[in-house]
Amino acid sequence: MGSPSERPRTRRLVSFDYTAPTAYFVTIVTHRRQCTLGLIVDDAVALSATGRVAQQELTAVPRHRANVRLDEFIVMPDHVHILLWITANETASPGSQERRFGDMVPGSLSAIVRGFKAASTRAARMQALHGDGPLWQRNFYERVVRIERELNAVRAYIIENPVRAARGEDDHRTGDSW
Repeated sequence: MGSPSERPRTRRLVSFDYTAPTAYFVTIVTHRRQCTLGLIVDDAVALSATGRVAQQELTAVPRHRANVRLDEFIVMPDHVHILLWITANETASPGSQERRFGDMVPGSLSAIVRGFKAASTRAARMQALHGDGPLWQRNFYERVVRIERELNAVRAYIIENPVRAARGEDDHRTGDSW
């Protein structure tokens, strides 16, 4: 991938265990912020065929990963907001093998997001809804949800997202408006 200076900068906390059982607020954005997943119509999201595929693959994540539980989520025209819980640590033991920062860890938030992106892209291509290019941006935004007040604020943010988007009030990249 080139020298370290050419690698994309991570937003992840270096010392945090992203396999830890807790709640995570995740935002995944489409490639070049293209509205391939749908449109906002009357304060609601009207999903495109690609958006329906993304929603189906998202709801399938807990079937493929026993350690994941979906809470609130929404597929928007150019991004997806997900509040999910990692309920158990899938890996045998965190210190069982030495890893470098940035290596994919089985059962981690990055592995879960990567699996969703790959499955939704593959399904959209199989249905001839998406060409050879990327469907999703390379990275994703995440926030570890630590307290109940924040958990409730994230839930409300996700639920109200289409209305805010219709009014032009949504900072969909990070959820910073809540």
